[in-house]
Amino acid sequence: MSKHVRISVQLMMGGLAFLYLSLWLVAGQATAASLGVVPPMDLRFNLSLPPSPAILYLPLIFKEHSLMGRMMITEVMPIAAVSGGEWVELYNPGPDPAALYGYELTDEDGNEYAFPAALARVPVGAFVVVHFDGVGSGFDDYDFSDNLAVVHSPPGMVNVYEDSGDQCALHMGSERSMDTIVDFVAWGDVPGEDDDVAELAGLWIDDAFAGPAEALPGGVVLGQDGSVGLYPGYDCDAPACWLVYQPDEISPGQANRAPAPHLVKPPDGTTFMQSQISFGWQAVADATQYRLQVDDDLAFGSPIADLVVTTGRVATDLPDGSYYWRVQAQGSLWSSGWSTVRTFTVIDVAAETGGGMRLAQVNARDLGITPIIQHKDTGMLCLDGCPEGGEDRWDIEHTVANDHDDWYCARASIAMAAQHFGGNLSQDYISYYAYGQGEPEDDLGHRRGLWPNDAKRAGDANGYVLKWAMGDRPVETIPGATLTITKVKSYIDANRPLVVVEPGPPLHACVIDGYTVITEAGQTRFGVHWIDPWDATETKYVYPFPFDLTRVHIPAANSEGRSDPDVDGDGTADTKDQTDGDGMVDFDERNRFRTDPRNPDSDYDCIKDKDDVRGYVFDIAGNYSKRKGDLSGADSLRKELDPDNDNGGRIDGDEDVNKNGHTCDKTGRCERNDTSNFFWLDDYRAPSWCRTPTPAPTP
Repeated sequence: MSKHVRISVQLMMGGLAFLYLSLWLVAGQATAASLGVVPPMDLRFNLSLPPSPAILYLPLIFKEHSLMGRMMITEVMPIAAVSGGEWVELYNPGPDPAALYGYELTDEDGNEYAFPAALARVPVGAFVVVHFDGVGSGFDDYDFSDNLAVVHSPPGMVNVYEDSGDQCALHMGSERSMDTIVDFVAWGDVPGEDDDVAELAGLWIDDAFAGPAEALPGGVVLGQDGSVGLYPGYDCDAPACWLVYQPDEISPGQANRAPAPHLVKPPDGTTFMQSQISFGWQAVADATQYRLQVDDDLAFGSPIADLVVTTGRVATDLPDGSYYWRVQAQGSLWSSGWSTVRTFTVIDVAAETGGGMRLAQVNARDLGITPIIQHKDTGMLCLDGCPEGGEDRWDIEHTVANDHDDWYCARASIAMAAQHFGGNLSQDYISYYAYGQGEPEDDLGHRRGLWPNDAKRAGDANGYVLKWAMGDRPVETIPGATLTITKVKSYIDANRPLVVVEPGPPLHACVIDGYTVITEAGQTRFGVHWIDPWDATETKYVYPFPFDLTRVHIPAANSEGRSDPDVDGDGTADTKDQTDGDGMVDFDERNRFRTDPRNPDSDYDCIKDKDDVRGYVFDIAGNYSKRKGDLSGADSLRKELDPDNDNGGRIDGDEDVNKNGHTCDKTGRCERNDTSNFFWLDDYRAPSWCRTPTPAPTP
């Protein structure tokens, strides 16, 4: 009679990484499926073992860090101007050549491209570009002498990606499971259930996507003939590592380079009624400085201003005149291309008035709204790409902007309007209202823009964001093309600021809170007071603008601005209050993670609540490396609510020597002598016992 004995097999990789596998022994013979081993291996072997647990060490390979080559998806061009123009780029980072024969590329609709047997092993550092043009394999180029092979889809396989959003997955073989998926990227819009396999395999974040295909205020949209690309030098399984490249920046078959900065302010073609000009552009990852050039010559032959700065927010004084400006990002060993060129004109009204010209200011009014800079402004936890350390880290109000803050213009504009009407809304809480109320991932809309008065994405279809912020008072919306200075004056005179969206790109939300009318010898100039949340400055622009505003929203004069909740009534908003001192604000504990705001260790595992979360957001070196909060899949409890996250028999604190939430990351690296909170079979050798549980809740 056969005896079934369960044994534990530890998969070792150079002493660095490990993975556990359960084998069933039947009459002395053990078998196992590949379970993420690359390439598939037949693990049949004969053993004579007693019917009791044993540890067996096998020289197998970790899926995420194979000793053989591992192909990565590095760039996708999914929206082509011409039929058959879509392509996908793959890259072998090493350390060894990689075979693609037997692998398949898929999209969300089930289109499958199988790599041909004629394609040789991909050398380290080489690229393969797949063109979905339907011309067939007869046009394939398998020669890697130029470090690139080019293959073509079979007849009929064209236009496979949807313009509104799609995904690309690389699978080993024809099976579609967490054991066969090798790499994944989604773009354009929330992928829904289509990313579930990648999420289970630790290759993507649930319902996250890279470049948006829908134009939203705050960021650059993925457009026709542009691409989404993995940032140069980055290798992480999250949208935070992917960028939108403009058509002149795509690089099929070549290493991705840092993109040029995307300009934010001033809007193209505007005229200033002041001499101090504020410039702004979006940050470029790893840039150490930026070069700003301003000239009255489009060729920039002798720039009037040629500044090197370390931030995307800078102001300088300029004399009257018309100007061109552009920006370049610079790293320690690289420079990006130049940005697009914008123009503006300066008319220093104050200087003209002081010079004795017959100017008179009439009927000017300003509502006196306090400018608010767009930024993460609470301690609510950002799980979707903010760093663990620094002044822009995941758990604090940001004092240095990163790409999370770059998308917050509409949030800040809404907050300014709420403040004007007596409220005190944080931008993070506005984000939560628009995007949250499910799992805590993406609650803050990391790298996601927001139309000021669109319906919120979660729940109530009537929950328009600006209307909600105004105490559910009505919000008037008019087309930007119909806005006149007469309307601006009537709204401001009625105590109604305007929340507006510039056409971009990128689209950018601001607030109009005043106007100025100036006459000279019978001629009249109109100016609007423009509060820009990019740098919290107020500028006087000459009206009419050289463009039509995309959207204009005007709250009712009787609006009542909302404020962040303060459940315990202690005078500190829950988005900033930490009753139990565990590093997690009360709002997060009550609404996002469902932990106890009176107990620093809600699951009694000797790890504080925020540190429990830290363990599945960052690796042991503090790099962003997101995985599921309950990676074990053994129950429905997230780590912060599960005392034994991997169900291995020892609570999480037993496996974490210094109780900081970091044990072993998904590369297999472990901190000190820690065992993993995500692999149950190592609990037998947990390095410590937690004999003094975290104190019980305070009254």
